[in-house]
Amino acid sequence: MGSLRLEKAGKEELSFIRQLYKEAFPAVERKPFSLLVKRQRLKRVEILSIFSLQESRPVGLAISAFFGDLVLLDYFAMDPTLRGRGMGGEALELLRQRYQGKRFFLEIEPPDPQAENSRQRVRRKEFYLRHGFQDAGLQAVVAGAALDSMTDHCSLTFEEYTGLYRHAFGSKTFSRLEISLRNPQKEAASSGEIRNNGEDPGKEEQIGE
Repeated sequence: MGSLRLEKAGKEELSFIRQLYKEAFPAVERKPFSLLVKRQRLKRVEILSIFSLQESRPVGLAISAFFGDLVLLDYFAMDPTLRGRGMGGEALELLRQRYQGKRFFLEIEPPDPQAENSRQRVRRKEFYLRHGFQDAGLQAVVAGAALDSMTDHCSLTFEEYTGLYRHAFGSKTFSRLEISLRNPQKEAASSGEIRNNGEDPGKEEQIGE
């Protein structure tokens, strides 16, 4: 039996998740937390607490967005004081099981030797590769931030990617995100397919409805 379980976030868990969300992800990547809660009520988003049976408390968050059979793991973070204990990998496996049968994907900052967090970017990508995810070949810009998609061995087109953002977060937020491709030629060449935050990853107010 594993040491973690996924729980729908109640009022107490939402307080923990909100705080970890603000600590784990830079402002440019955060959507208003109130928007995420609102979209969860519409069943377009799911906010989960990652609960540790050993610690008897929540130790992480997972926020996913839905569109058809697509599931985007939009935000995934663990308590940084508990890193190195394998909890991130265990939590990711629980999420894969939860969304089994769906096309499950996520986004990472692309490796960039010039970036201030260059080593962290490389470790994150290695973490997801180690746990079975693969490059989708879809490189986008979302709210000015470069993001690469990785999938759990499934397909993903740019049209589906943007469709998920519009459906999950609403047209106003979608417009403000100004999503574009960084590699339009590569996407055009592979449009016949659909492909799909090393350490426990870390992604409100800047981008809202």
